[in-house]
Amino acid sequence: MIKLFDVTKEQLDSYAFDSEGFYFCSDRGEIFLDSPRTGKRESFGSSITIVATEEEKNANPINGKLYHVLSTNVLYAYSDGEWIIVSCDTMTFYDILVSDGSYTVNDDRIHSAFKAVFIPDNSVKDLASNISVVCEEGKCIITLTAEYPIIGTLIIN
Repeated sequence: MIKLFDVTKEQLDSYAFDSEGFYFCSDRGEIFLDSPRTGKRESFGSSITIVATEEEKNANPINGKLYHVLSTNVLYAYSDGEWIIVSCDTMTFYDILVSDGSYTVNDDRIHSAFKAVFIPDNSVKDLASNISVVCEEGKCIITLTAEYPIIGTLIIN
């Protein structure tokens, strides 16, 4: 998840690169993002383009712009031909029962760039190992090693 910093333009250079850093220079209204992909602090101007859908976002993206998609409530940065998720709502799915080693959660709000974690309930946390969660477009796949079905919570953001 992003770390939001409200700084002045003069203070900006004093902040070390942070792969989750999102900076708003309140004295000038400029927005900067520390891009984990490029390893650089990138300028995103002073405005956010608001669009209704993911399709509208993808129609004619402009390099160095921020886009907020209303239907998913996700803020993206478009940089050098790639979309970077800046922030999104946290989605929590409770009482997920993983049996036979895997479970898939389907939801149109899930994107491949999201991060997710599966947390086994305390009563069974020692029974599961090798837990992994992979997000793809429209779904998250939980895989784990366990002799018994495991119940837990899936957190995606």
